[in-house]
Amino acid sequence: MSEEIRILEIETENYRQYGGINTIQFPEDQKGFSVIIGENGAGKSNILNAINWCFYKKEPHQKKNQGKIIINDNYLKNLEIGHDGQMSVKVKLKIGETEYHISRILTITRGEFEYDETNDGRVQRIETIDGYILPAGCEVSTARSTFEITRKKVNEKEFHIMDNVSPYVKMQEILPESLVPYFLLDGEYLENFWTELSSIKVAVTQISQLHVLESASSHIEEMKKRVPQVGSQEIDSLTSSINQMQYKIDSRDSNGNEKFGEAMRWNYDPEIHPNETYHESGKLRIEELTEDVDRMKKEAQVISTKFEQSGAEVVQRLQEEKKTGDENFRKLGNELEDSKKQYISSLISNGSLFLLEPGIRKAVEIVDDLRIKGELPYEAKKIFTNDLLERNKCICGIDLESKIDAQGNETNSHRKNVEMIRNSMEEDQGLDVGVKIKYHFEESILSDMGAFMKKSFDDPKKRYSDIREEVKQQRERNREVMVKLQSLGDRDVSKLAKDLEAILNKISEYEKSIKDEEYEIKRLTKAIGDAKVERNKKLSKNSKTKRIAFEQKIWEKLSEIIETTFSDLKTEIREKVAKTAFEIFTEIMYKDDSYFKRFTINEKYEAQLIDQDDAAILGSLSAGERLFLSLAFISAVKQITGYKFPLVIDTPLGRVSGKPRFLLSQALPKYLPDEQLVFLATNTEFLDTISNWDDDPEGHPDEAFGEMLEKHIPINYDRILLKDGNTTITPFVPRWRKQK
Repeated sequence: MSEEIRILEIETENYRQYGGINTIQFPEDQKGFSVIIGENGAGKSNILNAINWCFYKKEPHQKKNQGKIIINDNYLKNLEIGHDGQMSVKVKLKIGETEYHISRILTITRGEFEYDETNDGRVQRIETIDGYILPAGCEVSTARSTFEITRKKVNEKEFHIMDNVSPYVKMQEILPESLVPYFLLDGEYLENFWTELSSIKVAVTQISQLHVLESASSHIEEMKKRVPQVGSQEIDSLTSSINQMQYKIDSRDSNGNEKFGEAMRWNYDPEIHPNETYHESGKLRIEELTEDVDRMKKEAQVISTKFEQSGAEVVQRLQEEKKTGDENFRKLGNELEDSKKQYISSLISNGSLFLLEPGIRKAVEIVDDLRIKGELPYEAKKIFTNDLLERNKCICGIDLESKIDAQGNETNSHRKNVEMIRNSMEEDQGLDVGVKIKYHFEESILSDMGAFMKKSFDDPKKRYSDIREEVKQQRERNREVMVKLQSLGDRDVSKLAKDLEAILNKISEYEKSIKDEEYEIKRLTKAIGDAKVERNKKLSKNSKTKRIAFEQKIWEKLSEIIETTFSDLKTEIREKVAKTAFEIFTEIMYKDDSYFKRFTINEKYEAQLIDQDDAAILGSLSAGERLFLSLAFISAVKQITGYKFPLVIDTPLGRVSGKPRFLLSQALPKYLPDEQLVFLATNTEFLDTISNWDDDPEGHPDEAFGEMLEKHIPINYDRILLKDGNTTITPFVPRWRKQK
C-alpha cells in the first residue's frame, strides 16, 4: 500500500472505563506527532485495545482486563432492566484522498444482575456470553451488533457502503491483521521483538509485499504442473511422477492443496503460527521446524539465564555438600552405634573388676605367699615328677625303676611315693591359674589403676561422646545446607535443569528431522531432474509432444525468472532494512558509532547485532536498547517499503534513560518526518524534566522529552482523566507552552 494512511478520529462509547462518548481527534493535514498522556492504569493500553477491537473484534493487550466487563460498568448499572445498551468504537481514516469510517457496535439487553454470596460478601457474577465478558443475566443481540466500513471519495458528499466488498476483506486490505503488531505497538512488545524469528520475517516479507511475489511464484509452479497430458502412458506417467515429487517438496497433497501432518507445532500459539500442526513434508516443513528450533534456542537461552540467575552453581555446590554430608552422617551413625556397644561392653566387663579391686589385691597377695613358699607353681612340680619317673632315678640317687610283681602291682616303694605325689597334684593344678591371674591383675590393674580406669572407662566414654558430638555437628551442617537450598529454590533450579535438558534434547531431535527432510528434498530434486530429462527425450519425438515440451519450458523459464527476482528482492530488502535500521539505531543510541560494527538479517531472517570485536551482542542488550533497535527496525521497514499506516505506541520510554531520550527527540523527526506517530505515554515519559542522564548530566537541557521533541516537530496533546468515577479524554496544553 503506497498511499499514506492517517487516523483522523477515534471515538469510543461506553467502552470499558471510558463511559459515554469520548473522541480523540488528530490533525488531518498537519505534520507532526500526537501524544495521549495517562498514568499507569489510566487506560492507555485500552486505546490500543479499542482500535484492535474495532478492526478485528480482538483485544491483544488484555493483561489488565482479565475478568473485567467489556462494557462500561457504570453505564450498565444505570441501564434499566429489559432495555438495550450499546458499546461501540469508531475509527475514521483517510487513505490518500478517500475517507473511511470503520465502526463496530456491540448491542446487549440488560437483564437482572446475579450475585454470589461469599465469605467476603456479595459478589456480582460474570459470564462469557458470545465471547464477551458480561454480567450474568445480560444477553448479546447478535442481529444488532454490527461491523461496517463506509467510504467517501474526494468528489462525494456522503459516506456509502461499498458494493460487493465485504468489510472484513476491506479491513485486511487496509491493515492485514498479521501486521498489527508492527503498527499498534506496546513498549513490552518492542523490547521482546527479537525473541520471535517470525516477527522479522513477517515484517520484511509482508510489509514490503514480498508475499504477493511469493504467491505468484507458487501460482507459476501450479501452472507448470497443469501442462496437458499427451496421451502417452509412459510420458504421462513421468509427468505424474514429477508432479507428485514436486508436491512432496512443496508440502502439498496429490490435489495440490497444502498438506499438514499430525505433529503439533512446538509451543503452538495461534498468534504466532497460522496452523497448529507442521506441514507433512518438504520446504515448508523445514521452514517451520527451523523457526521452532530458533524459538527453542531462545527459550533455552532464557532458561539458561534463569539458571544462572538462580545461583545454580551455588545450588550444585550445596547439593554436593548435602550428598557428602548425608554420607558422613550415615558413616558417623554407624561409628556411634559401634562406640556405644564398646562402651557398654567395657562397663559390663571391667566394672566388676573395679568394684572387686580390694579382693583382687588380697588374692594376689595370697598367691604370692604360696609362690614364695615353693608351693607354686604346681604345673612345674608335675613336670618335675614326670621327669624323675621317666629317668627311673631321683636326683638324690634313689632307684625309681618300676618293679611289677606277678599280680601287676608296683613293688618299688620309692617309685610309688613319687607317683603318689604326682597324682595328688592333679587336684591342685587350678592353683596355677591363680598365678596367671595374679600376673594379669598386676599388669593390667594393680600396677597402674589410673591407666586401667582410663582404658576401661574414660577412653570408651570419650570416643562415644566425641562421635555423638560429630553426629550432632554434621546434622546441623546438613540442616544449614538444606535451608540454603530451600532459600535458593532448590526445586525450581532442579526443574530449570530438567527443562533445559528437555529442550536441548528436543532441539537435537528437530535438527535431525531438518537434516532428514533436506536429504529427502535433495533426493527428490535429483529424481525430478532425471525424470524431466527422460520426459524431454520422449516429448521431442513428434510435433504434439514438441509443442507440449515448448509450453513446459516457457513455464519453467517464467518460474525461474520469478524465483530469481523473488530471491534477489528478498536479499535486497533484507540488506536495506538491516543497513537503515543500523543507521537509525546508532544515531538514537547513547553509545557512539565506534561501539557497534554492523546489524545483519540473514536469509533465515535471523537478526544479529555485532560489535567491534565481532561479538554477537543482541542477546545482551538492555531492555531499553532492545526497544530502540526494534523501533529503528520498524522505522527502516516503513521507510524502505513505503507502507504508510500510522504508528501507535503505548508506553514507549518507560525504561529509557536521559541521553537516549535526548537523541530520540532528534532522530524521530528525522527518520519519520511525514509519518503519523501517536504516543500513549505517562507524565514521566513526556512531561517531566529529564533527570536520569546516567553518568553524563552536564551539557544537557533541563527539559522534558516532549519539550525537546517539539523543537523539531509539532505535537498535538490529549490527556486521560478520571472524573466523577468516569474516564474521559480531553485536549491538553503542556506547561512549557503555558509559560510562553
